Amino acid sequence: MDTYLDVPPLGWFARLADILMIPLMYVLSGTFHERPQRGHLWNRIKFTLSELVHLDRQAMACFSGRRDVLSCSKILVHMPFISGWRRYVVLIPKNYDDEWCVGWILPNRAAVRRIRLRGPVRMLWGPEDVCFFGIGKDGRQIPIRLIGEGWIGDRSQFSRIPLL
Repeated sequence: MDTYLDVPPLGWFARLADILMIPLMYVLSGTFHERPQRGHLWNRIKFTLSELVHLDRQAMACFSGRRDVLSCSKILVHMPFISGWRRYVVLIPKNYDDEWCVGWILPNRAAVRRIRLRGPVRMLWGPEDVCFFGIGKDGRQIPIRLIGEGWIGDRSQFSRIPLL
């Protein structure tokens, strides 16, 4: 695991935009019983697939695309009440207690959220095959694992975990 990815933390403007979006994201999620989605365009970094070929697939959490959900625009993904995605997976780093970021690889694109995490994260699970990966504070890949699954609005034990 010798690939280094430069994932700068969110700046003050992006953090402020995230805070201002919280009320809207609660409404769009259709529930006030869990933390709203924070996956906004300004808090991710896109990567080409060739930039990530050196990542260790064994350290990732990979899932087959769900055939029971529709492919939809990136904006509608965050609106469960308008056919957006509701299903999520809960991921956590293996033997890593420092700040980390989560990324994903899809068949034709990849990205990393710039939001620094400590502990688990919920990630939406859609119609495409996906591999999620972790990047430690030092920019190196860290192994992650699945600890659960759920649905937005299910009031599960995972509902207070950040949803990116």
